[in-house]
Amino acid sequence: MKLGHVFYLLVLVQFGFQLSGCTECSGATQPKTGIMIKVDAKSVSHTVSPMIFGTNLQWEKDGDGIIKKVHDDGNTVEYNSEVMERMKDLRVAMLRFPGGSLADKYVWEHGIGGLNKRGMNPGFDDKMMKSNLGLDEFVTICRTMKYEPMYTVNFNTKPDNARDLVEYCNSTNTKKASLRKENGYKKPHGIRYWEIGNEIYSTLEKGHTTPEEYSRKYIEFYKKMKQADPKILVGAIYEVTFQKAPWVKNSQYAYLLKWNEAVASRISKYTDFASIHFYCPFDYKFSESDLNDIIMASPKMFIEACVDLNRMLDKKTKLFVTEYNIFFTPSQFKKVSSAGGAMFIGSMLMEFAKNNIGGACQWSLLNNTYFGMIRSDKSIILRPSYHVFKMLRNHCGKYVVKSESNSPTFNCKAFGNMPEKNNVPLVETLATMDENKKILYVVVQNKSLERSFDAKISINNAGFKDDVNVAEVSSREIFDDNEDGVKITPRNFKIKANKTIDFVSKPCSITAFKINLASAR
Repeated sequence: MKLGHVFYLLVLVQFGFQLSGCTECSGATQPKTGIMIKVDAKSVSHTVSPMIFGTNLQWEKDGDGIIKKVHDDGNTVEYNSEVMERMKDLRVAMLRFPGGSLADKYVWEHGIGGLNKRGMNPGFDDKMMKSNLGLDEFVTICRTMKYEPMYTVNFNTKPDNARDLVEYCNSTNTKKASLRKENGYKKPHGIRYWEIGNEIYSTLEKGHTTPEEYSRKYIEFYKKMKQADPKILVGAIYEVTFQKAPWVKNSQYAYLLKWNEAVASRISKYTDFASIHFYCPFDYKFSESDLNDIIMASPKMFIEACVDLNRMLDKKTKLFVTEYNIFFTPSQFKKVSSAGGAMFIGSMLMEFAKNNIGGACQWSLLNNTYFGMIRSDKSIILRPSYHVFKMLRNHCGKYVVKSESNSPTFNCKAFGNMPEKNNVPLVETLATMDENKKILYVVVQNKSLERSFDAKISINNAGFKDDVNVAEVSSREIFDDNEDGVKITPRNFKIKANKTIDFVSKPCSITAFKINLASAR
């Protein structure tokens, strides 16, 4: 568990009983008719950034287990080929390294060169260990898999050290470039995305400081790193997880509400992107119905917090959600790997696409207790989040087009880090088109635990060319998982379409359609 998550846990423990004892979520309103989803194939709003399909990989424990073994020579490694194959299928767009809170302890020089010559780095428990998956190996994985690398700079190092790091990665004729070449990497790594620190606003993060001091030091980092490569993009740390929680303003965490404005007012012109994290629900006394309402409503709350943050930033500054997932106490932590966690990730991805988020990295790719989309400690287990992530990745085009439905809604009262949220659609839709505007993708999420809907998709300004390809991930229970036996797998099938695409939207499901378009009827 990362230190930032320990911070969240302390918040949860302090306020969990207080909140859960007095709040509840209402049931969904009853629909009068079936669900009609209308898509306008000619109403294009914006381009989807492929970088929203990112995830995280840590250096610790042999890169969360991506390294299968270190060879007897002590200088070479063997990667887990099954994991690598599953990673390839996932088609991740961006990979963040060397970790969350681990990044603010990580000495990059101790993760380069021959393994038997490397220094040591502290893990989560501050136990020193060798970084068998270091900077160069991370970039090699990214280039092999065609991932865009993102590196989180240790905020506790000096700006000159960060400049040396960028120089090592991206320069061609410098001392640090010569060192990289000596280590066997003649071509520059070409890392474009750099994040300054992890959750520095957290009192448990190493290097935690005031927003004023963070801003001052951030500008030093920014200037030094740009000296080494003016083309890199540098991101600053902002907070959105607790911005809407109603109890925060009267707690010891009230300082979080001032962080964003204090930082933005000082460094906005030095910010290429704003880095944010989002977790929920931060409560541990709930029914399954409560939990479902919270995690299904929270992506809407997240977007409201993003709107507030955007008002403080330069209009050109994109938001990058470099960590997101659901979060629970240790006794219920297994729920992170459940269908509920997967539905949350799917809902967040849909919001990222619809709201023009610049990039996002799900927490996380591999193992890492119950966070990883892939588990590999014994045999390969593909968790529900893997299937949902992969399905959304394969059913998201370049352009967002207008879609709407007559979905019933539900109301959610204040709970955990959620404020009261009313009129949340039970059925959420995302419609996108490919680059050539010949393929339409429609994703439909049913957020109800119990109710199926007879649904129809109609398309204006286009017709259907062939049978429609459909992919579906659903679960009978929100807490079902694949940990002790496979319960949740994707289902792929075809349906015939006439004037509409008719289907049943199951409870706790995401259904994706790939539609080959013909000219307008």
